[in-house]
Amino acid sequence: MHKVSVILTVYNKPQWLREAIDSVISQTYEDWELLIMEDNSPLPEVREIIESYFPNDKIKVFYSDVTEEERYKTARYATLINYAVYNMCSGDYITYLTDDDFYYPHRLEKMIEAISVDGVNIVYGNQQIVDVDGNHAGVRHIDGILDNAWNKVDHNSVMHKKELFYEVGGWDNTPDIWGGADAHFWRKLTDAGHKFYPVGEIDDKPLEAKRYHTGSVQWLVHNGLFFPS
Repeated sequence: MHKVSVILTVYNKPQWLREAIDSVISQTYEDWELLIMEDNSPLPEVREIIESYFPNDKIKVFYSDVTEEERYKTARYATLINYAVYNMCSGDYITYLTDDDFYYPHRLEKMIEAISVDGVNIVYGNQQIVDVDGNHAGVRHIDGILDNAWNKVDHNSVMHKKELFYEVGGWDNTPDIWGGADAHFWRKLTDAGHKFYPVGEIDDKPLEAKRYHTGSVQWLVHNGLFFPS
């Protein structure tokens, strides 16, 4: 089996954090490690939830000491992802999660099956959109083999070989791309000649849930309310 490194970026969402962590623990594919990248959340419940999972030799945690004055000087989730890969990651494959989203149980198994095909280095799947209460609000469907996944694929729906991260020099984390650091990483992968391959068919069940809410970066950027400086 090939180990999968799940990088979970965390900031101040204790109401959904346990669901995100539990969704990794409950995967049918068993060879995974969970890297919890906690970005100095003000709410103490966040650390309390994380600590409740220890001891667990499949979970590693990094606690950032970033100050509020420094927080918006980089795209923080990209900064945390880079730190995780360069300093903590021991898997053959990398996949992503945020603290307000969650996986369905067969996600890793389905992705490993798809990425094990010769010539496939990156896969992505259907993504269920949910509201704050977890109610279904549409599906972000796969769109075939993509030569360029720029602004088409959310990073929580992707798995790729770890070697690709090093090949393109990791994620860019400049503050002006905070709302689209994943898209910039996809562009780097595309420029290096890599394609994004779908997991399954367009009408297959989604592999994870993406929570769209007023506190999410996507919602704030879309509505012109998020301006990191």
